[in-house]
Amino acid sequence: MSFVLHRDPRGFLECAIGESRIAIHSPAEALVALSEALDRAENDGIAECNWDQPTGVYRWVFRINGPSANVALIWSTGVVTGWEHVWWGAVEWTEFAREARAQIAVAQAHL
Repeated sequence: MSFVLHRDPRGFLECAIGESRIAIHSPAEALVALSEALDRAENDGIAECNWDQPTGVYRWVFRINGPSANVALIWSTGVVTGWEHVWWGAVEWTEFAREARAQIAVAQAHL
């Protein structure tokens, strides 16, 4: 599973996780929210964060189970449509969190 964050030519934050790719309109806020969610997950074993978009919201969900974790990235355009999985899977938590924090740091350096 690969996880990459970078700015695209439009200035949006592009997030590529596995085979899924999304563009985020508010990079600074998204990076802070993701970083804080990683910290909460490590402290509490569970965490979520939202990346609000003009047409809906992406939500990250983290649930740590020992050395592994379930990670989900879901999308919703509203209450009627509900939530749609963009990407989900089981990851080795320490490796995933390390890579996510490294990607956040690089992306923040390029804001």
